[in-house]
Amino acid sequence: MRCASRAEKALMSTQMTLAVAAAAGFLVIAAFQAALALGAPLGRAAWGGIHARLPVKLRVASALAVGVWVLAALIILGRAGSWVSPLPAAFAQWGTWILFGVNLLAALMNFASHSSWERFLWAPVALILAVLCVVVALSEPPVPQADRASAPIISAAAVPSPAAPASSRETCALHTACPAAPPFSGSACW
Repeated sequence: MRCASRAEKALMSTQMTLAVAAAAGFLVIAAFQAALALGAPLGRAAWGGIHARLPVKLRVASALAVGVWVLAALIILGRAGSWVSPLPAAFAQWGTWILFGVNLLAALMNFASHSSWERFLWAPVALILAVLCVVVALSEPPVPQADRASAPIISAAAVPSPAAPASSRETCALHTACPAAPPFSGSACW
């Protein structure tokens, strides 16, 4: 069982909020790439802005990019501890740093593009996504989902340790004790 202060819980919810914002951005890019792959006349806003409708090779590249951006959404959600992402924690941790680098590079490339769509739309989007990725990457790793899911089961069976005096324990919502947490310290078990 793990004890978390209210401040830690606030940070964890902030981490999840930022991860969800980044995932939403990645999914918007995936939808845009899917539209390009299906032949939508949005080519001026992608791949250098040379074509209104992308040629077959770039449409295939856009189709592949859809999978990459969906994977990016799963990586950032996994780093924040979302149950939506089936990815291993280590993969999500490293992947978030890779996403930071990729988006930073994309921002620089889009700022240098001849396409006004890429300069004024995609460059700021990529820069915002890079910032979201680095903030999520720098935050504390979340409590593993297995620990959160098993906490009620473990808590129900847990018995306060007689070695710890009552004044150094806090009773949680499930009537278990958090060792080393002073009573009414603002910490909670989960």
